[in-house]
Amino acid sequence: MVVTNAMIYLCLRRWQNRSFTQMKFLKSIFWPFISISLLTILIIFMTLQWSRSLRVDVNLFPFNLSNRTRNVLNEIRRQVNTFVYNQTRIESEGPKYGGLMSTTQEELEGMEWENNIDCTKHRRKTSAEDLLCLERKTFLMNYRNPCYYENNSTLRCLPYFQIIGVCKSGTSDLFKRMLRHPQIVQNKGILKKETWFWTWRRHGNVGFHTNMPGRTMMLSTFLDLFDAKTIQTNIVYIKDYGEYHPLVTGHGDPMDFWDQASWRDIPQNDQNADEPVYTDIHVIRHLNPNLKLILLLRDPVERLFSNYLHASFGSTADEFHKDVLLSLDLLNNCTRNKTMRACLYTPSILGSLRTPISGSFYSLHLKEWLKAFPRKQMFITRTEDFGRDILGTLVQIFRFLRLEAMPTKDLYQIAQEGHYYITSKKSRSGNILNETRILLNEYFNPYNEELAHILGNENYLWDDMKRS
Repeated sequence: MVVTNAMIYLCLRRWQNRSFTQMKFLKSIFWPFISISLLTILIIFMTLQWSRSLRVDVNLFPFNLSNRTRNVLNEIRRQVNTFVYNQTRIESEGPKYGGLMSTTQEELEGMEWENNIDCTKHRRKTSAEDLLCLERKTFLMNYRNPCYYENNSTLRCLPYFQIIGVCKSGTSDLFKRMLRHPQIVQNKGILKKETWFWTWRRHGNVGFHTNMPGRTMMLSTFLDLFDAKTIQTNIVYIKDYGEYHPLVTGHGDPMDFWDQASWRDIPQNDQNADEPVYTDIHVIRHLNPNLKLILLLRDPVERLFSNYLHASFGSTADEFHKDVLLSLDLLNNCTRNKTMRACLYTPSILGSLRTPISGSFYSLHLKEWLKAFPRKQMFITRTEDFGRDILGTLVQIFRFLRLEAMPTKDLYQIAQEGHYYITSKKSRSGNILNETRILLNEYFNPYNEELAHILGNENYLWDDMKRS
């Protein structure tokens, strides 16, 4: 195209001695041709960029296109999407179209702590299963989801992903939208989302729901909540590879992010110590080392107030202020002799708090997860950013999960759906008192600064929320 424009310019120079009418005609077609050329380059560039970043179609172009132009651009988009998808698959899943395959040594990075686990016959007995000493399964190579055969006959599947938190940060809303992806199979838990297994039910706890029976859940019961049959029966055939099972399943248990108070039930811990060596996070990584983690983090003050109302700790902003003072007083007294980690992981302290404040110490809990899981297995974003760009966040999460791209019109429809749950009690309680907000912002500030440093992103200071 550049060569063509140069030839036209040379022709103009050659014809400069021609008649005025001829010169006028050539000049009249020169600049429109240049304009059309540049516009064509711009359209192709936008199509390539949009296709590569979001894999969208041209139906959302901000200007009208003729049917012929639209068809041409859609064909370009299709070719680019095919190339990008194949490249992404090769880069993320290796030369074979094989999902998880076997766990490699590289995937076990950061698991040196397993070498110190005591699995002798004389280890301490507790009410919870000793899962740290359970032999890790070898997952089937032709399943994207971590699945294995039990007794060489029954297919069992662990979750491929988990939304780990945080309570009242939009996890239910996100999970509901994620289930609209055709390659995600819902579980059989509470709201088709929660299992309450790792930090609550496997220890015989029921968290804030004291009116529910607190019987201990076994690992086998947890596995029953995941639909292995649907994963098994959905098959695609890959050339030069054979059968492949592309579906995945997962769950969302936001209490797992912050509640590690049952660590004394893990036999490898010293029950007389103030703090644990191992938590349920280590147990999860031991059994499911490739698990993909999704974490939503909300302004810690707003999250706390919403959780306070939702869990019926209180019902008004005035009550919230009084209970915040009592909670901070309890933590301040505890931290005179112990670390904040020890205090928040002590059942008697956790049960005595007048507010669910533990979940808002984000950096403290995130460091626990980073002890067991590498950062690359975590997708972390703010609730506020998710709310501003639902479509974009879903695209990023589906990429993170290495799932096939959805059509833009379907993503757009999912993003336009109403919020799954809104705390109705908040409309009756009034807003947080200004003095409460100032007090909590000051208390959480060191933890927010540490979080921003860990994630390398100052948005996790929530300064934008403090100004609004």
